[in-house]
Amino acid sequence: MFLLFPATVCAQEISVSALAVSGLNPGLSGAIEKDLLSNDRYALLVTGKTGFYIHRYNNTGIFFAAQSGVRYRIAGKFYLENYVGVGYLHTFLNGGKAYIVDAAGTVKRYHDYGSGHFMPSISPGISYEVGDLRFFARTMIFWQIPFNRVSLVQYSLETGLSFKLQFFCAHP
Repeated sequence: MFLLFPATVCAQEISVSALAVSGLNPGLSGAIEKDLLSNDRYALLVTGKTGFYIHRYNNTGIFFAAQSGVRYRIAGKFYLENYVGVGYLHTFLNGGKAYIVDAAGTVKRYHDYGSGHFMPSISPGISYEVGDLRFFARTMIFWQIPFNRVSLVQYSLETGLSFKLQFFCAHP
């Protein structure tokens, strides 16, 4: 496995991005991406992604996701992208202490360890390539399941850059 690691890393791109969940709530995201199949116009991709966001006075979310996607060259160095994925979102209350009322009507302090959610997503976007860097802007639409016994559809605006990992690669 350690012998194959450098060859695997050479085929990877790393991305970092700023998030704005619901347009207002800040966060960060990072991903590692691998081409499964590509040519000069098209790429089929698989991605592992993680990140977090802070919804002030409400909750903080941490997520992990696996995505697959496509990237089409539309003109020159401009691309259209779309990813679909499934993930896990864990949310924690923030902004104050939580309390519950038990069956006897007594109010007690509640220690919140967060809530787990299934997180399917779609992420359409655009990107522009400059050498080994790719600048991108995407909208991530994701479902938080369960949320109050149903689901909540959320969105985030994501802007960032990706770059090829080449520091482990052998150069001729």
